[in-house]
Amino acid sequence: MSSALVSDRDMVHAAVSGLEAAVDSLVELSFDGLTSPEVVAVLARLETASRRQPAMGHRLVGKLVRDRSARELGAKSITEVTPRA
Repeated sequence: MSSALVSDRDMVHAAVSGLEAAVDSLVELSFDGLTSPEVVAVLARLETASRRQPAMGHRLVGKLVRDRSARELGAKSITEVTPRA
């Protein structure tokens, strides 16, 4: 395995941890101090971020399909191993 792949793996895990930490921080904040225009701006930014997340999920599921990972994970199909909300 090349060092670039290891580095990418580490970077993916670090980025997801950062995303989780950012969401945890936002959940704990009060938005009372924001003006109405600031609320609209924050809503727009959150909307943009939330719309980008499914694309990452699709790429990850696509990798599982390409790698034929279902059997490796003890399932018959990818739908058995992918998380559901």
